[in-house]
Amino acid sequence: MSKAVDSLPFHLHQFIDQQNYAKYTPRDQAVWRYILKQNKDYFANKGFAVSEYANGLKLSGISLDAIPKIDKIDKALDTFGWGAVPVCGFIPPVAFLEFQSYGVLPIAHNIRSLEHIGYTPAPDIIHESAGHAPILVNDIYAEYLKKYARIAGKAISSKNFVRQYEAIRKLS
Repeated sequence: MSKAVDSLPFHLHQFIDQQNYAKYTPRDQAVWRYILKQNKDYFANKGFAVSEYANGLKLSGISLDAIPKIDKIDKALDTFGWGAVPVCGFIPPVAFLEFQSYGVLPIAHNIRSLEHIGYTPAPDIIHESAGHAPILVNDIYAEYLKKYARIAGKAISSKNFVRQYEAIRKLS
């Protein structure tokens, strides 16, 4: 485990799940490859992402060819003072932000279905890993995200927000 994951407070451990890599089907792997190759072309090659994105994919342990193992991402991000843990779908937004305030990226280990290849409202490994991890290699952004998470976690903590989160989770 990365130093960041080792430093997590105990109450966040309830949200950490196991990534069962054997459950990913050949179709899941094909969905990953299709989306990652499309995204790399669009974001990195056509300039719709910051310059660090393409290199950040490699540096964060993410390949275009196969769904990543989250423990590999965790080890790669350790170099940049971050870590990663697998979670199952939605976790409370306050918990998501608290993970980030400790320099840990929670990554939903489930993957979208072929029917939702273009978009899924639920968190999935494509969005969480390939969308967030590559830019964490930029130390200015990574530090900003930790600070943002500390502040935002306090700002959104309310009963109404928790009810809204529960409704979204059930609908997705």
